[in-house]
Parts: sequence; C-alpha cells; structure tokens
Amino acid sequence: MNIEQIDNSRILISLCDRELIENYHISYDKLGTDSILSGYLLKNILTKAEEYTGVCFSNQQITIEATKYDHGCIFLICIKKKVNAKKFFLKERSDTYTFFFENIESLISCADQITNTDTTPKQSMIYYDNLFYYLVIPRLFSQTLLFRIISEYCIRYARGKFFAAALNEHSNTICSHRALETLSEYF
Repeated sequence: MNIEQIDNSRILISLCDRELIENYHISYDKLGTDSILSGYLLKNILTKAEEYTGVCFSNQQITIEATKYDHGCIFLICIKKKVNAKKFFLKERSDTYTFFFENIESLISCADQITNTDTTPKQSMIYYDNLFYYLVIPRLFSQTLLFRIISEYCIRYARGKFFAAALNEHSNTICSHRALETLSEYF
C-alpha cells in the first residue's frame, strides 16, 4: 500500500491486486457489491492514512473515489472541513443489467415489490425467449435498492449492453418502455 498526501485536502492511496485479495479478500470488481468487505477495506485504509499523514478524519466530510489501474486500484480521499459526519462514496459506473426469470409469476411479484417501494426505473424492457423472461434495465447501479429487490426474485443476471442488444433483436418483446410499471398495472 502506497500513501501519498497530495495537499491538505487530498490523499492518494494505491493498492495492487495481490494486496486487495490477500489482505482484504476482495477484488476491485467486487468493491461495490460486497458492502461488508468494502467497508472493512475503507475503514482500514482510512486508519492507515491517518497514521501515515497525521490528518484526522473525525468531524470532517470525506469523499473516497476508487479507480482501476493496470495491476490494482487507486483511492483518492478528498476532505471537506467543518462537517459533523463522515460520508463514504464509492464511485460506480452505471451499466445495463439483464435479469433472468424462470416464470412470469416471479417477474410480476418483483414488479409489485418495486412499485410498492417507489424505486421504479425510468426505463425497463421485458423480453421472452427460450422459456425465460428477461428484464433489461439500462443505466442501473448495482448498489441501489432497486438492484437488490430484483436480485431477490431473479435466478441470475448479466451485465453489459451486448446481451441486451441480442435480446432486442432475437427474442419476443413483451413490453419495451417502462415495463415494470406496465406489468404491475395489468396484474
């Protein structure tokens, strides 16, 4: 672990992939999905940064940005003074997710649960192909309540635009705009 204080409000910490896996049992790709291990990692690097630089993070608002580089990741800690709480932000890129459902009942239950929590996405599409129902949601973050609810009802999910584009071309479209809201209205 390399720690470098850029100025009074920024600290740069770099970790190689080996350190992440051996010391923290997590990879960069899992930082946003495993909150327990991510929290342990962030608490640990903040403690080491305080020891190394002498900067105290108590009563300060901090933002932590993580980015991948060739053989590890870099954390940038930005400090804002005179705030009574610590806030941790792990930046995540939104992506298109495709969720697989074995039957329409589980998809309807999922849609009902989502509409009851007011977390309905702005865009969603439903496709049917090879005995599976597919729910496609573009620009979704994996750390949101919406993602967790859908993950409970689906059997698996895929990430990326290519699979969603193939579904759009080769499968039967059930609903192509605001599909979750439409599905919950009919059932």
